[in-house]
Amino acid sequence: MMYELKNCPVCGASEIKRIGKVIAGEKEFGKYKCLSCDEEFSAYQKYQREMAAAKKQAQKAAEAAKVSKPTPTVANNGGVQTFTHTPTAKPVAKPQPVKPVEGIKTETSAPSAAPAVNVAASVYKKAINSTVSVVARGGGVQRNGTGTMISDNGYLLTNAHVVMSLSSDHKRVLDASDAIYIKSGKSATHVSAELVYADPSIDLALLKTKENHVLKPVTMERREPEPGEDVYAIGNSKGEGLCIVEGIVSDTHRLVSGNEYVMISAPVTNGNSGGPVFNVNGNLIGIVQSGRSDVSAMNYAIPVDVIQSFLTTAKNEKNCIF
Repeated sequence: MMYELKNCPVCGASEIKRIGKVIAGEKEFGKYKCLSCDEEFSAYQKYQREMAAAKKQAQKAAEAAKVSKPTPTVANNGGVQTFTHTPTAKPVAKPQPVKPVEGIKTETSAPSAAPAVNVAASVYKKAINSTVSVVARGGGVQRNGTGTMISDNGYLLTNAHVVMSLSSDHKRVLDASDAIYIKSGKSATHVSAELVYADPSIDLALLKTKENHVLKPVTMERREPEPGEDVYAIGNSKGEGLCIVEGIVSDTHRLVSGNEYVMISAPVTNGNSGGPVFNVNGNLIGIVQSGRSDVSAMNYAIPVDVIQSFLTTAKNEKNCIF
């Protein structure tokens, strides 16, 4: 079944042209270009918004049905650790827009945890070994970025534009890097990595390096972030090494050039591309993609559901074992 659109979500015009499709899990969504405002978009973005709204409604209904304080339970489903709550009343089913990738750690946490003595320090301590500096060289150019570890056997994510030169519309690869290196915050030594799979249209690339007992995979947050939540980004700012910055979630569905992002106020900059963004529980809510050059507090992160869909495709097409 193909999910279709009749109007442009940006300007509302009905003059839209289908130019392709987006596949997420077992569903197909039409991809379009507006003949009025020239923006590109897909039905998947509308589907994500509808699922997010349905999820929030279901969560509210579930909370209303609880008659006592929930007790945390832990389940292990196919190698993916998932934290849920067991209410005494019959739970309301919660829709899941994208099925988590087997082998990738996920967790559902509360929007705000009990405050630690220093939340930023706590997040940094948990997440620093899940973050690496990335250096990509090719064509006489060196690009600095950040990588996010997603498995304990050497797989990590970064932006496609960190490891390859892309056209301005991100539709064409102009050239790829000849050599890619990563460096953890605990090591002064660069270790080589190889490009496994990339999707320039969403600006994600999957890299593989040798296994390292120091590097740990991030835990991906399954709950959609809420506007106003505190967030923390760790990255190789200006190519000068890993550091942490903080801000808030400004918008959860910001449409930019046909893609949806989580907008954050954390002051990320060049070199943070591909780096993780965490909530107060130290769970991943997105990966830094870009920011506005004319203001300091409008920066964009690729949301977890897009990341999960990308990893599912990489796993199926490249036989990756996470």
